[in-house]
Amino acid sequence: MYQFRHGDLLIESVKEIPASATERKNRQHAVNGFVGYRTPEGVVRRFLETFGLASPQPVYRPVSGAVLAEGEATGHAHVIAGGVVLETKDGEVYLRITEDGAVVAHEEHAVVELPKGEFRVSYQREFDPFEQAARQVAD
Repeated sequence: MYQFRHGDLLIESVKEIPASATERKNRQHAVNGFVGYRTPEGVVRRFLETFGLASPQPVYRPVSGAVLAEGEATGHAHVIAGGVVLETKDGEVYLRITEDGAVVAHEEHAVVELPKGEFRVSYQREFDPFEQAARQVAD
């Protein structure tokens, strides 16, 4: 069983998607998904380190696809490229990935590559010990 966390989303593999789930009509969106950091190499790096300037530079990957979920706090979106988004009448969201190499991207989170399979998408929850209450993670 696979389980991926992507910001406030939890993506878990399932044995099968409910028969009642239908393809969701999504708007398309493009994002620059965060991939990692790049640092200068060799002589250039040593020169920059001498003056304390060798800070890593973020690297982004442009991804275009269907909106999987909207961010509540920032207005950013989780985007799936290479998969189909399905939804039940109860609002449960599923992904069907038919080929390896599908990715989920967001402006503030690392790009996640998903293997072929079927997945359930839900929002992560967190516990606030001061309020003694569980709530949905806001992205």
